[in-house]
Amino acid sequence: MEPQARWALVIDSDLTAHSIYRQVLGTLGFGIELHDQGAQAILALTRRNFDMVLLDPSTPGVHGIELLALVYRQPAPAAIVVVGAGLRHGMINDSMRDSAPGLLNKPFSANALRTMIEVTIAEYDANRASAIRLVTGGMSRVIVEEDLRHLYRQIVRIVLASFQADRASLMLWDDGSDRVHVAASEGIPFTQPGNIGAPLHDSVSGWVIRHVEPLLLDPDGDLPFDMQSSWRSTELCSGMCVPLAVRGRVLGVLTAARCCDCARYTGADLQHMIPLACHVSAMLENLQLQNQSYRRTQFLVRLYNLGSALLAASELAEVLRIATEYLNESLLDARGYIFLREDEAPGIGLVQALSSASPSSIDPEDLRDEPGLVGLVLADGVARLRYAADQPDLAVWEQPLLEQADHALFCVALKTDLSIYGAIEIAGRPAAMGEEDLQYLAAAAALIAPAIEKAQRHGVVTRSEARYDMMFQQAADAILLIDVRTSAIVLANPAAERLSGYSQIELMAIPPARLIGSGHTRRSTVTVADVLSGKATEYDGHLRTRSGYNVPISLTASWLEHAATPYLMLVVRNDTENQRQAQRKTQQEKLAGMTRLTAMIAHEVNNPMQALHNTLHLLLNREFSEEKRLRLLSMAQMEVDRLAATVRRMLDLHRPADEDMRPVSVHSLLESVLASAAPQLQQHHILLERNWADPLPRVVGIGGHLKQVFYDLVANAIEAMPDGGRLLVRTRLDVSSDPLAQVLIEFVDSGPGIPESEAQVIFEPFYTTKRANVGLGLAVSYSIIERHGGLLSMSSNGIGSTFRVQLPAMQAATL
Repeated sequence: MEPQARWALVIDSDLTAHSIYRQVLGTLGFGIELHDQGAQAILALTRRNFDMVLLDPSTPGVHGIELLALVYRQPAPAAIVVVGAGLRHGMINDSMRDSAPGLLNKPFSANALRTMIEVTIAEYDANRASAIRLVTGGMSRVIVEEDLRHLYRQIVRIVLASFQADRASLMLWDDGSDRVHVAASEGIPFTQPGNIGAPLHDSVSGWVIRHVEPLLLDPDGDLPFDMQSSWRSTELCSGMCVPLAVRGRVLGVLTAARCCDCARYTGADLQHMIPLACHVSAMLENLQLQNQSYRRTQFLVRLYNLGSALLAASELAEVLRIATEYLNESLLDARGYIFLREDEAPGIGLVQALSSASPSSIDPEDLRDEPGLVGLVLADGVARLRYAADQPDLAVWEQPLLEQADHALFCVALKTDLSIYGAIEIAGRPAAMGEEDLQYLAAAAALIAPAIEKAQRHGVVTRSEARYDMMFQQAADAILLIDVRTSAIVLANPAAERLSGYSQIELMAIPPARLIGSGHTRRSTVTVADVLSGKATEYDGHLRTRSGYNVPISLTASWLEHAATPYLMLVVRNDTENQRQAQRKTQQEKLAGMTRLTAMIAHEVNNPMQALHNTLHLLLNREFSEEKRLRLLSMAQMEVDRLAATVRRMLDLHRPADEDMRPVSVHSLLESVLASAAPQLQQHHILLERNWADPLPRVVGIGGHLKQVFYDLVANAIEAMPDGGRLLVRTRLDVSSDPLAQVLIEFVDSGPGIPESEAQVIFEPFYTTKRANVGLGLAVSYSIIERHGGLLSMSSNGIGSTFRVQLPAMQAATL
């Protein structure tokens, strides 16, 4: 006996209908297997691939969704007809008119069964061709979008037949989306014909997804508080809504509803629907994993091919052609554009359509005022996804990309570690393109961006060369390029020719060390040889010109390498005018300083001289008693002493004492000063704190002078805190200074601080804010520390002042 061309599997416990199945299927040329138990049907599906499956979900031992999963694991899934009792005839007729066969009401006649099988198998034959192409092409079986739509409809039909529902629906949810989308629906249509879903936060399906709990819908029953106003229908009065969840991940919901003239669903019905939903969830997850695995493999292969093709491309036009072909091949029916930025501007300079199906070309000027989703991606380089429902947030030129309500926009940046070069924006169906496709699109963009960067690099390099050549030729400073290996000048700009008087050819014959000579410089230890050997990058000297003059110069050296050859670039600046200006400024500062000092001296000397003059005039021109005469002479003597003290302090400021410099202990000097100042500290209620560094090296200095400095600084701190406070005296060793370590002595008070305007002149002679002070104390202290090779400085933060003495430490000599 020859094998049958087609096989049909019938799963129905109604034995009286088996004769009709045999009659109709036999006349249509099908080989038949009839089973009245679910276990027998499962074994049959493992033995043979069937072209037609007729399934009554009420058959004992049958889990309709589990059988459906087995059918769809075949290389070419069978055509399925779901048979059920209690289905309304109007519902069946609507199903047929909507080109959705596969739902048959019991009882049925032979003619009704024959018609249903013929319509179903015709649609099956049309869809099987694509599946056969996939198999013969050597690829693994993948559930394509059309297969998924059939599968979703079959799931809904099983629910419709199993629970004698007037409406059944399968709604899917993408994690993170704010809407639940209808994947399939059978029975009474939704009241709004264009409805493709429901909001997550204001619908029955959204409540079930958010709470991951099944819901028995009965207007007279107890509903959750936030669902009291959501379950309202003039046609449907009873329903069940069960979440589709796998390991805590919610995929969607499965619903069944009945009209008001039918018996209402009970808790027992809900308990029967929950296992069915579990099977649906497992099947959907398996299909998703299967599709993800296939798609990832295909995308990785295409990414590899894309990378190989881009590697050989060198022109921008070729890169864009390859990228366009790849995107059209990988993302079928994708519509969109590739946007490239202008070379030296933030705007879009080029827009290329991905395919002929994309809307008409876009003027880059349109993106300046309304950049849309592309503008956001170009701003931060972050990929984005927008649904058609978000059209108010999209630009006018983007909205034509979304022809259908179930489309979404994907946009990724073309960026490298250096820059963002543009973006790719495409439109597609979220059912076929989701977050995973966005990741793959980003991976493709990561390959395309470096290729664009490489293609643009040649033009950038060419323009840079022209720009640098212009800068080199027109630079005001002289520039000399020296070959380090031969120590010869290989290039000179016109400024170098003008400064030296030599032509470029003549300069190439002159050794750099003979062209550049030494001079009086702040960096007196640096030589031309140090610059040429790379030991120094700055040098002050003179340039020997062709006419024999020595022009003062300052130069900066930079090391370069080109074609494995090291070069030294010298930027030479004519310092003739700078030195003249510096000398003039120094002379002006000296004159200004002498003027200020003369005025200060005149002011300080004039007061006691005037008092002395007045006293002597009185003594010479008037008669006084002996007692008053002695008092006036005493006053005159005080003014003379004041003049002598001022002169002595001025001499101390500008003339060192004759005492010899020798190693001294800073801690010993400080202890002596603090012991002398102890009564004053106690009188003004000042708390003294010591923080000594141990060990501390000795310093070379004049002990008496250093004690005078320390005492003046302590006295200043006492005057800053007349009503009490805290004085911290600390020492430490600073080894970060080069070449000698420094001993630091700090006097920190808690007084009111010193204003910034006073801090700038506090060390000037005769400056004081105290009526009884000459104003030479800090100036003398500054001069003493400076003669010791150190530095006296002050800082104030508004709540106190810190005076810091810095002295060179003796080497290998510690306390």
